Amino acid sequence: MGIRARSCLVVAFGLLLAGCPTFSNLKTARALDEGEFQFTVAPEIEGASIPSSSANGITGSTFVAPQIEVAARYGITDGFDIGAKLWIAGAELDTTISLIRGGFFDLALAPGVGFLGIGAGSGSTSGSLFEVPIYIPLLAGLNLGYGHQFVFGVEAIPNIVFASATSTSDDGTTTSSSGTSVELFLGGTVGFSFKIGSSFRIMPELNVFVPVVTASANNGSSASELGLGGVVIFQGGLGFSFGGDGFGHHPNYSTPPPM
Repeated sequence: MGIRARSCLVVAFGLLLAGCPTFSNLKTARALDEGEFQFTVAPEIEGASIPSSSANGITGSTFVAPQIEVAARYGITDGFDIGAKLWIAGAELDTTISLIRGGFFDLALAPGVGFLGIGAGSGSTSGSLFEVPIYIPLLAGLNLGYGHQFVFGVEAIPNIVFASATSTSDDGTTTSSSGTSVELFLGGTVGFSFKIGSSFRIMPELNVFVPVVTASANNGSSASELGLGGVVIFQGGLGFSFGGDGFGHHPNYSTPPPM
């Protein structure tokens, strides 16, 4: 099992699972228009399910932890925006690049890169974990009228992990260890963005991922592994977005009907 999987899914799940890289998107499959700004806040849960047949020795366990995210993005030009996201122990820079835009269907690439770091210590033992996830999502959106959009997509997340630990024995001897791993997560997202008024959206979203490949190097030794014995990582949230949304140039889909 890779370093990140051990840390996030097994050890001290309350702290580490909450600080794992985010798997959310929390936006439509359409980039903002030039000059538009959007701010999003989302309460979430993030967890992992480990089946009883898992080869990692932990049977039938499910871990769940709360998560909170805030995000902002700005339209550089019609069809291209840049954004930033903050969550517990981490941050992300990302973009939205519209490939197909308007009418009944949208398609966008939304690549990004994140960073998070966690340090912990207990008595004579301390450790740290740093991660650099690279997000490569392809988002599709079905426009259902008045700015509402059903969003779905697939995503690959290569994740680079740096971990270290130090322990001191009773006789004062200090032992240090460190390792690096590269992991690949594959999964998908599904959500529905409800347009409520001219500058407010509500979006429930669910993301499900599985670890596919883990390659690690620890203290001079290396190993690789396919999958993690059926482990499934999930993240669900409810996003509240304020501001522009890229639908202003398409009046048939931009404004809800009058009440």
